[in-house]
Amino acid sequence: MRHAEVLSLLADVRLIAILRGDFGDRILDIVDALVDGGIRMLEVSTVSPNYAGSIAAIVRQHGRQVAVGAGTVLNLNHLATVMDAGATFIVSPDGNKDVIEKARKGGCASFPGVFTPTEITTAIRYGADAVKLFPAATLGPGFVRGVRGPLPDLKMIPTGGVNLDNIEEWFRAGAHAVAIGSELVNAANVDDLKALSHKARQYSQAAMRPANG
Repeated sequence: MRHAEVLSLLADVRLIAILRGDFGDRILDIVDALVDGGIRMLEVSTVSPNYAGSIAAIVRQHGRQVAVGAGTVLNLNHLATVMDAGATFIVSPDGNKDVIEKARKGGCASFPGVFTPTEITTAIRYGADAVKLFPAATLGPGFVRGVRGPLPDLKMIPTGGVNLDNIEEWFRAGAHAVAIGSELVNAANVDDLKALSHKARQYSQAAMRPANG
């Protein structure tokens, strides 16, 4: 999936599902359930065992319909590994200039982590396609609304604390998309793939509803 296609998909589905943990040989079954539930963007964290192998396997099975990315990309070694595995976007907890620029040169979308207006504008200046607000729950939807006053074109992806109870509030505040981790996929719920698919459907439908207000 090309850079422009990833950004277009993000604008359409407005949701990234995060896979973080040791799911072993069940990873593809879990991904199948998520895709069946409408998930079209998946982020595999580099803190997960065999993250590169998981990315490559997901790309082989779903790469034509799903944008597969990598999370917690902290350095150029991480970046090279996940791009070689087929990742088409990266998410970072920080705004590493070298990682952002190298990703963009390689045709990989970059969503670095930010927490302040200065970090936001710096990441955009380095070439970020969108920014990950993390941990979002600490600041709340009001921060998104406030920052988008002087920066109306800002594409912000709140991450950390977004759930079915507040997802629409984040979009009303002006979030471009949201990322969902353990609220969707965790060690306790992957044993019931039908329920996981149902929950994924709830999130994907909530993300695609028009924001009012």
